Amino acid sequence: MSDWIKRFLPFVSLIALCVLIAALEPKFLSPGNLASVARQTAVITIIAMGMTIVMVSGGIDLSVGSMMALAGVTGAFAMASGAPVIVGIVASIAAGAACG
Repeated sequence: MSDWIKRFLPFVSLIALCVLIAALEPKFLSPGNLASVARQTAVITIIAMGMTIVMVSGGIDLSVGSMMALAGVTGAFAMASGAPVIVGIVASIAAGAACG
């Protein structure tokens, strides 16, 4: 029983939390809200899937989040200084490539 609890308790807790929130706020499970959540978590989800592969294979690289932040800030600085969007994208890619 202990093994079952360790394995499934996070999923059961997540489902219980979703049911509770849906009961308190009917719009929680609406298609618009679910689409909004999917849009807001897409980038982090893609990075997390990549990190899962790295960690499962035995290599632990925790610098990915910092490199993503650096690339984003580099692109934001480029665009805030008046550069076109394409220059910001190229600056972000260059910063990410330079860091590894």
